[in-house]
Amino acid sequence: MKRVLSFSIVLFFCNCIVAQNLVPNPGFEVYDTCPNSTGQITYAVPWFQPCTTFSFTHYYNACAAESTLFSVPHNVVGWQYAHTGNAYATISPYCENCEKNKGREYVEVKLLDTLRIGKKYDVSFFVSLGDSSQYGSSNIQCYFSKNIVQSSNSSLPCLCSYKPQISYDTVIMDTMHWTNIKGSFTAIGGEHYLTIGNFLPDSNTKIDSFNIVQPQLGTGYYLDDVSVMEDTLTGVNEIQNKSETIVFPNPSSGIFNLKISNIEYQISNIEIYNVLGERVYQANLKQNTTQINLSNQSNGIYYYKVVDDQGNLLSADKIVIIR
Repeated sequence: MKRVLSFSIVLFFCNCIVAQNLVPNPGFEVYDTCPNSTGQITYAVPWFQPCTTFSFTHYYNACAAESTLFSVPHNVVGWQYAHTGNAYATISPYCENCEKNKGREYVEVKLLDTLRIGKKYDVSFFVSLGDSSQYGSSNIQCYFSKNIVQSSNSSLPCLCSYKPQISYDTVIMDTMHWTNIKGSFTAIGGEHYLTIGNFLPDSNTKIDSFNIVQPQLGTGYYLDDVSVMEDTLTGVNEIQNKSETIVFPNPSSGIFNLKISNIEYQISNIEIYNVLGERVYQANLKQNTTQINLSNQSNGIYYYKVVDDQGNLLSADKIVIIR
């Protein structure tokens, strides 16, 4: 009995420290309708396509009849079993004259929770190039944003102006196996949406060709098992600060002094959040030393971030109120 009890306690402890995947329906297994045509990624709830005019992000599921060409493993992009389960999506990071024809494909989802300031997040997903693709390409990327990313602009390439936090710069030509793309980044806080695709123009995208005529004049990558998890082993203290920021005294009773030196950026403001992610303080920084008054806040740990006028994170760390 003692051995069983000890083992149960260990299992309980291990389950508690496992990070949560913040991506809902990460393998596209949950659906409300079997796909039977192009552009039906919304059937894999709650995923959707951010480009509503020229993007036709496809959804494939074994529940569909093979004759529809939107089944698994046989479909319009080629032949591939799912990395896990019975479903996947596709994205197209490149197409011939993409900037002219606006043929990029993206996929977007609202995360289960907002990302926390200064926390490091690990991103992982699997891709495989479809057999019918004329090219393989680089720049399979992830962009995390606070607000929904959606466009119906018919005059510009869809979504090429965003700066992704995760980017895979190697051209993937493997049509037989799944390639695991991984990356990590530090959140500026409040990011709630994930968009996957290519956010760079054709001129900055590397391609390779099979040198044979294929039905799809671009790239079609299967996408499966998307994961975004907080790195619980690292976090706010590992940020590579772009400015030398000192907060003192720390801990304090609620009055802090913020001193910034070696500034190479135009500082815009400071924001402070509690452990629930609620912003409790915001102020413009007009000089190198600023006093921060948090005397109206309760004891505990808080997180601050200093950003430039473009919203780029310059520094972040934690402060403690003790009375």
